[in-house]
Amino acid sequence: MSKDYSEIAYKHTRFFVEECGERIAGTAQMNKAAEHAVEVFRSLGMKYIQHHFQVPVCSTEKKRC
Repeated sequence: MSKDYSEIAYKHTRFFVEECGERIAGTAQMNKAAEHAVEVFRSLGMKYIQHHFQVPVCSTEKKRC
């Protein structure tokens, strides 16, 4: 029996878009996305190395057209 990888990919993509939103370095949304990725790796039994470092958080502006 093969897995439906498209459904798995959709589930994770939806989480990143709907639950995390914009993932600018150093923000809570980026940290939430990173933790999700770690949990996925753990659930698959994958080995990983996690590096923690300080990232300056910048503000962004969206151009109105």
